[in-house]
Amino acid sequence: MGYNNLGVKLGIEGEKEFRNALRKINNTFKVLGSELNLVSSQFDKNDKSIEAITSRNKLLNKEIDQLRREVRV
Repeated sequence: MGYNNLGVKLGIEGEKEFRNALRKINNTFKVLGSELNLVSSQFDKNDKSIEAITSRNKLLNKEIDQLRREVRV
């Protein structure tokens, strides 16, 4: 019985950590999405300007880097 209780306890704790990690990832992408929306609104009239495209590119690269880090974990 000791093994069953231990196995259940570890399974539940692992699930909690997994859910917390997913919540953290989702929050990170929400923040990056908000930043992208802010940049888009700042350059709304000059949507094709080099400055606007550069800003969007930087944020998209941040999202890609964050996704790569999370996938490696």
